[in-house]
Amino acid sequence: MLEILDPEQNDSFNDHYLDTTIDLSKILFICTANNLSGVSKPLLDRMDIIDVEGYSNLEKRQILDDYILPKEIEKASLTEKLDMFTISSEVKEKLI
Repeated sequence: MLEILDPEQNDSFNDHYLDTTIDLSKILFICTANNLSGVSKPLLDRMDIIDVEGYSNLEKRQILDDYILPKEIEKASLTEKLDMFTISSEVKEKLI
């Protein structure tokens, strides 16, 4: 990856699998990561980091209540036994 992002080298990148030389100097690479701790410092220096926020806790709660729990309750064949148990707000917060 360092070689590909290095402007001194990426105009004549040699792909050993295809056995051909490729000009990558005008290519935009987009990478995603949930955690940057495993990305080397030299690689981070060649990248522009854009932080994109995830779902808010309110949105996560809505997804849990509207989609995940009903699906899992049905999968566990508990739909007809909903009156026998409840899932507290504290448990839902831990799940989120």
